[in-house]
Amino acid sequence: MYFNTSQDLLFFILAVAVGVLTVFLVWAMFYVVMILKKSYGAVREVEKKLESLDALFTTIKEHLMTSSSSLKLMVEVAGKLIGLFQKRKESQSKKKS
Repeated sequence: MYFNTSQDLLFFILAVAVGVLTVFLVWAMFYVVMILKKSYGAVREVEKKLESLDALFTTIKEHLMTSSSSLKLMVEVAGKLIGLFQKRKESQSKKKS
């Protein structure tokens, strides 16, 4: 490979430099894309876990709401039964007196 002028040598060196730069940029873009792909997968996994946690909390909330309304109803019924027993006991004690 013979260079007639120093300009020919400059152009050759610039061409090699551009080629090396191109290879480096392609390599760097490949790794950036791979990193983004992995991070996208990680974000998807986190989203799935958050959705399952949301479903769990929703289920717990629904169970607590139905349990609390059932418990409230049972307390009211128990209160009325206790009141009825007390009235019945008072009426029986008045009849004996």
